[in-house]
Amino acid sequence: MCTYDYIMSTRTTRVRTVSDLGAALVQARRERGLSQQELAERAGVSRRWLSSVESGQNLRAEFTLVLQVLRALGTEFTMVDRPPASAEERRLASLLAPRHSNGR
Repeated sequence: MCTYDYIMSTRTTRVRTVSDLGAALVQARRERGLSQQELAERAGVSRRWLSSVESGQNLRAEFTLVLQVLRALGTEFTMVDRPPASAEERRLASLLAPRHSNGR
C-alpha cells in the first residue's frame, strides 16, 4: 500500500460524547479482529475498564488510558478547532435531533 492509498483509506470519526467514543473503540477493535481481552492486554488496561468505556458507562475514563487503547489499536486522537455553531447550524441541528416521546 502506498502512502496515497493509506491516506485515502483513513477515516475520521467524530466523537462528541462518551458514547461516541465507546462506539468508535468497538468499531476499531472489531475491524482488527480483537476481543476486549486481547485489546485490554495490548493496551495495559483491564477488560472490565475497557468494557465500561466501550459501553459509554465510564464517564470519567482517564485520558492517558484512552490514549493507550488508541495506540494499541494503531489509531490516533486528533483535536480540531471548530468555530462555535452559528444560529442556523443550531436551528438545523435541533430539527434533526431525535424526538423522545414522554409516554402519552
